[in-house]
Amino acid sequence: MKPFKNRKIEYDKPILAYRKLYKNSTKVLYSLKQNGLVVAHSDVFTLYNCKTIINKGGQKRCRETGVRNVHAFIWGYLPENMWEFSDYYYKVHYNPMVDDNFWVSSIDGHKEGEKIPFGKCLFTTFTPTGVYV
Repeated sequence: MKPFKNRKIEYDKPILAYRKLYKNSTKVLYSLKQNGLVVAHSDVFTLYNCKTIINKGGQKRCRETGVRNVHAFIWGYLPENMWEFSDYYYKVHYNPMVDDNFWVSSIDGHKEGEKIPFGKCLFTTFTPTGVYV
């Protein structure tokens, strides 16, 4: 995890995490925002006690203009002692042009490819290949 502008993470306060948007790049990096400021960037980390947040105004602007903007976040707490999960269960998806919620697919008891809305979970892991719950 790379601190941004030498800012410190307060582990007892929640983090807003979102995918950093790059023009013409396949690089995946996430921004971690706390108290209204970006405090770090990372490609691999885990948050706990998570929930999703979608700013509907930003989503509407994205759909109207066709231009991506930062309006969707996963809110949670960053553990003070970093650990990695080797067991990823379900990949989280969100396309602002067509989806109203974050969603996962292929959960036991549901049809293959069915979009199951995702709102809260205990752990969310961010990796270069995607976000997993």
